[in-house]
Amino acid sequence: MKKLTSNVIRFFYYLSAVIMVPAAIVEIYEIISGRAAVDPCLRNMTDGIFWSAFALYHFCNWYIRKNRNNTIGTF
Repeated sequence: MKKLTSNVIRFFYYLSAVIMVPAAIVEIYEIISGRAAVDPCLRNMTDGIFWSAFALYHFCNWYIRKNRNNTIGTF
């Protein structure tokens, strides 16, 4: 069961990293172009996608770091 959980967490870790990069690029584009002031619905959707992926990425990172094997590098 732990291996399945680790695989699911790792999948969401990679998925959120892949989603977060394009969402961040869209966020930056909206700031530079001024489109965020014109269409608040698009801004809210992009913000939601980015911050959800950001939170999921950091949660998975915390879980992976917490449960990794600490025998590597201990002398």
